[in-house]
Amino acid sequence: MKILIAYHSKNGTSEKCARLLLKQVGDADLADLKKKTPDFESYDLIVIGGSIRMGMYTRPVRKALKKYEEVLQQKKVIYFINCAFRKTGKNIIRTIFLKSSGSVCWAVLTLAVRWILRG
Repeated sequence: MKILIAYHSKNGTSEKCARLLLKQVGDADLADLKKKTPDFESYDLIVIGGSIRMGMYTRPVRKALKKYEEVLQQKKVIYFINCAFRKTGKNIIRTIFLKSSGSVCWAVLTLAVRWILRG
């Protein structure tokens, strides 16, 4: 199974999350969406996410989700978010779920404080 972990990190937290996921998965491609949006069509499983700013994903994540909207509806997808506010995180999850197909899996990483990732 070919796996992609795609992220955008404004302050480094989402990159740390993506690298932790990569460490757990082992064999996957890692992509920073600010540098380049990979071709999602060539992957079996796509993990995509980043931080929430002003109630939504940052622009690079939103652009990738929009560009590959139809492809993502046909793939197995895991979305992750970093959000300091529980209510905002729940609203984001609902929004993504309503726009996604039934084949969506969920991995929500809610990080209220940065030091959780320090180790």
